[in-house]
This record gives sequence, structure tokens and C-alpha cells, in this order.
Amino acid sequence: MKKVFMIVLSLFIYTSISCANSDIALMYNIIPDDDSKKDSVIDIRTQKKLHFSLYSNEAKIFYNGSEVKVNGNKFEIDISKLSGKQEITFTNDRNETATFTYYIGNRNGVVKGYSIEGKQAYVTTFENVKMVYTNKDTMRVPYVKMLLNKMPANTRENLKEITFIPAEAPNRAAGITNNNKVRFYNLSTYTNNEIKRIVFHEVAHTWAQALRDDKIMDYSYTEFSKAVRADSKFVTNYSKNSVSEDFADSIALYLMNPQSFAKNFPARNNYISALI
Repeated sequence: MKKVFMIVLSLFIYTSISCANSDIALMYNIIPDDDSKKDSVIDIRTQKKLHFSLYSNEAKIFYNGSEVKVNGNKFEIDISKLSGKQEITFTNDRNETATFTYYIGNRNGVVKGYSIEGKQAYVTTFENVKMVYTNKDTMRVPYVKMLLNKMPANTRENLKEITFIPAEAPNRAAGITNNNKVRFYNLSTYTNNEIKRIVFHEVAHTWAQALRDDKIMDYSYTEFSKAVRADSKFVTNYSKNSVSEDFADSIALYLMNPQSFAKNFPARNNYISALI
């Protein structure tokens, strides 16, 4: 009898949740996919559509007065003729609305209505990496593209976006990484060799995230930590801060001077070589 009761209770809870989900407010039901987050800058030369998912089924969704075709709880809209700041608004049969703001660059890469530190922003794309910058970093963007091209493809597989900030970071860092996005600060004030190390270091952080997500490396960097102990010395003073910073600095030095790195840090070199 207890088993039957639990089954009935489970069915009741499932049904209640399903019904509740069917009435979820539209603004919470529509989820921008990773390649089109709200408030994003879009490079129209490489991205012609915005992609969305639904948390739960909607009877009908409308955009610009026309019904949106939903396939497997996913849908997309064409933005190929849009530019500048765009308020993308969806509606449903319940007269609810969901609005997402995008800044779409024109054919010349100018993102009208969008600025960084008060300066006009531009957008370009290298392979699948979107780059947003200002005039201050115009000369640095091609160099960063060249550096990315020199990196093994898998080391930058998780990198999706780079923003060049023409100002100093609050903590005076040259770069800050958040999962698959990197921000570089005052990059125009660094030498090419310094930029090389900064870029390789920050991209290594995005790679580490992918390695952890794919269970190739655990969140404690256990196997890499063994290599660190085997080498019995830090690669840089900055690497003393954490094992994750040691990993990023190690990748940077490995790519910049492989022979020297292999000689001075053989255990780390073997670990990284196996990954790459």
C-alpha cells in the first residue's frame, strides 16, 4: 500500500510540475543559447541568426507579428538585415513579452550604440572567436589573431570571446578569464613578447575549463599537481598563487620556448605534451 501511495504521489508531483512549467512566464521560458547571450555584441559577418531554447513548451511564440517555428524546443530568428542596438521582443498567446538586447555590428565591424570605457566599439571574428575592441587596440587585434593561430587548435577550443578593455583592471591584471571569455586590459601598453605570454596564459585558463568539463582533468588539478611536485620548483613567481595559475603559466612558457621549458620542467612538459 505504501508503494502504491508513493507512486501516486510521484505522479501528482510530476503532473503539478508539468502544469506549472506550461504556465511559466515567457521572460523566464526563453533562454538565449551560448552563441547569442542577451546584451551580446554580434558580428553580422559571421553570425546571421540568433538561437534560443525553451525551458518548457509554449503554445505559440510570435516575433514581429509572425509565429516563430519551434523545433524540439529550439528556434532561431534571422538578424542578417539588422545593425546597431536591437530590442528583440517575443510575445505569446497570453500577451506576455520577453525582450533581449543585442548590439549588432555593421558590415565594417562598427557596433553602433555600444561603447567600451566610453569609446566606440568594433567587432571582428577569428575562426569562432569573437573580438570586441576600441581604436586603442586596433593595432593589437591582428597580433592576437596571429598568436591564436599559432596555438594548437585544442588549446583554444573553448575560447569564444575576447574583449579588449582600454583601461586598467581594478586588480591591475592584464587579463581576466571567465569560462570561455577573456578580457584583456590596457593591452596596447605591453610589448609583443609580453602580450604573447598574456594571451597564451589566459587562453590556457579557457582550455583548463574544457579539460575539466570533459573529465580529462579534475578540478583539483591532481595529476598536474604531481608533475609540479616532481619538478620541485615554480615556473614563475606568479605561479605560486595557485595550481591553476601554475598550469596557465606553464602552458604559456611551453608554447613560447618549448626546448627551455622541457629542460627546466620535464615533469610538467611530459604532462602537457600528452594533453596537446
